[in-house]
Amino acid sequence: MDGINSIRDIVFTSALKYGDAPYLRYKNGKEITDKSFNQTKADSEAFGKALNEYFGEDPVHVAVIGPTSYEWIITFLGTTISGNVIVPLDKESESIDDMMQRADVSVLVYDDNYKDKALEAAAKCPQIRLKLNMKGELWDFMQPYAGQSVDNEIDCDSMCAILFTSGTTGKSKGVMLSHRNIADNVTCMDAGENPGDRILSVLPIHHAFCFTCDILLSLNGGICVCVNDSIMRVARNMLLFKPHIILAVPMIFASMLKSIQAAAAQKPEVPKADIAKAAFGGSLKRLYSGGAYLNPKIISGFEEFGIQVLQGYGMSECSPRISFNSIFESKPNSLGKVVNNCEARIKDGEIQVRGTSVMLGYYKDEERTREAFTEDGWLRTGDLGRLDQDNFLFMTGRAKNLIILSNGENVSAEELENKFDGFSEVAEIVVYGRDDIICAEIYLDPDIDQIEAKSKTDAKIAEINSRIPMYKRINFVIYRDEPFTKTSSHKIIRPRYN
Repeated sequence: MDGINSIRDIVFTSALKYGDAPYLRYKNGKEITDKSFNQTKADSEAFGKALNEYFGEDPVHVAVIGPTSYEWIITFLGTTISGNVIVPLDKESESIDDMMQRADVSVLVYDDNYKDKALEAAAKCPQIRLKLNMKGELWDFMQPYAGQSVDNEIDCDSMCAILFTSGTTGKSKGVMLSHRNIADNVTCMDAGENPGDRILSVLPIHHAFCFTCDILLSLNGGICVCVNDSIMRVARNMLLFKPHIILAVPMIFASMLKSIQAAAAQKPEVPKADIAKAAFGGSLKRLYSGGAYLNPKIISGFEEFGIQVLQGYGMSECSPRISFNSIFESKPNSLGKVVNNCEARIKDGEIQVRGTSVMLGYYKDEERTREAFTEDGWLRTGDLGRLDQDNFLFMTGRAKNLIILSNGENVSAEELENKFDGFSEVAEIVVYGRDDIICAEIYLDPDIDQIEAKSKTDAKIAEINSRIPMYKRINFVIYRDEPFTKTSSHKIIRPRYN
C-alpha cells in the first residue's frame, strides 16, 4: 500500500481513517471496555515519547510479557513508532532471562499476573534499567507525555522487533524484523474483510501470526479486535463478542468443530447453520488457519455449518505471511497463493522465499543467519512442497523431519502422520526414524476405551502399511500415557530420538 512503510504509518493512518470507532474491545471485570483507533494512537505516542525522553536518541530494546491486553498493545506500538525495538516474550517460557540478555533488553514491561516470573528473570539481567508494571507504573511513566507526539525520523529498513521463534526443536532464535518487513506484510494482500467487522483474538500475542494478522491487520483495516481472555473461555467469549472472524491454529478449530458436530447430533431436526449461529454468537463467517497442517476434513466440516475456513502459511522470519487462501482466490488442500511482496521457488524439494517481508537475520547470530539463506539470497523455510502454475503453494513435509534411510530412500514423517487424519482414536502422533526403522509414537483419545482404541489403531496401521511401499511402513509403535509437550501456540514439540 502506498505510503505505508512502517508501523508508525499504520497507527497514524488508521486513526485518520477510523477515528473514534472501536479498535480494541475487552472485558474489564463485568464491564466491556472499548478503545478507539484515536485513543490507541494517542496512548502509543505517549509511551513512545516517554521512552525517548527517558533514554535519549539511541534506540532501546523493550521486552514485553503478558497476555493480550491494551497495555501490551500500546507497549508494542509505542516502542516501534518511536524508533525503539520491541522484544515480545512468551509468558510461558522458562528462559525469559536468557532471551532478555541475548536481545540486549533495557526496559521490561510486564503484566502483574507474571510479576514474580518477570522480576526474577530481570534480576539476572543487570543491563535492564527500567521495569514497568502494566497496570500502574506504565501509566505513571506515560502520563507526563499525554497528548504529545512522536516526531523523530525512522529508517524504515532498520530493526524494530526481535521475535523469538517458538522452537519446536532446538534453541529459539531472535528474528530481526524491520519496520518495512512488518508494514509490507500487513499491506501485501487484501483479505476482503470489512471495516467494523469483529475478530476474536485467541492466539498468544507474542507470536508474529497473532500480532501481524490479528492486531496490525485489524488496525490497518478498521476491524475491532475482541480479546479472548482464556483459551478455556473461547466458546463463552464468542457468544459475548459475536465475532465475524477468528484466526487460530488447527487444534483450536478441530475442538470447535467437534463441539458443534456434537450439538448437531443431539438436535438433528435443527438446521446446521442455526446450530453454528447459536454456538458462535450468530455472526461468525470465516476462520483463518495457520501454524500447522490443516486437515481438509476440518474445512469440509465447517462448510456444512455455513462457515468458511481458509488456510495460510508463514513463519516468523517472513513477518509472517508467505501465502494464504483468500475469499477471492483459493485452492483446496493448498497453503494459498504467494503474497504480492514475496517470491517462492522449490529448490531440491524445499520451499524457498525472498521478498520485502523477509527478516534482516537472527540477532547477533551470523552463523545461523548464513545457514538460513542460500548463496543467492533466498530464505530456506525448511518445508518441503511444490508450487503450481498459479503461484499456489502445497506442502509435503518438513525437511528437518525427513527420515533418510540407509538404502537412500527418503520418507516424509508428516506424510505418514497425515494418513491418520480423521481417525478419531488417535489424538496425537509423531513419526520418526530410528536405526533404519520407521517408528510411530501415539497418544490415543483419552475419552474412549483404550483397549478398543489400541486395537483399532493397530488395524489402521496394518491397513496403511498394506497400501504403501515397504520402506515407508511403520514397523514399531509406542503408545503414550500422556500428550506430547506443546509450544504456547499448540504445536507439538517433536521429541529428539537421535
